[in-house]
Amino acid sequence: MILLAILLFPLPILIAAMRKHRNTAAIVVLSLLLGWTVVCWVIALVWACTDSVKAGAQQLKAIPGETRKEFAARKAKHESMQRLREMQPLIDAQAEAIARHLKHAQ
Repeated sequence: MILLAILLFPLPILIAAMRKHRNTAAIVVLSLLLGWTVVCWVIALVWACTDSVKAGAQQLKAIPGETRKEFAARKAKHESMQRLREMQPLIDAQAEAIARHLKHAQ
């Protein structure tokens, strides 16, 4: 029973993060501070499952007349671009660190 509780406790946080919920930070705080109460955990879980996701994170819809293959290709391209946008700050930070390292190495 305790193991099940430990495994289920972070569920609202994981769902909110995976769905790119607008209020992920608030859901994390609620879950961590009051999630030990069953009522607040259920509230955090329901809140994480609501339809309040960030713009651009919503599912693509097929264009009328578009084949499944065309839709799959467009969806794959959209998801790749989204991942690149999410990684851009990390890439920029790495580039700055390399530039500082090269500057000090001279």
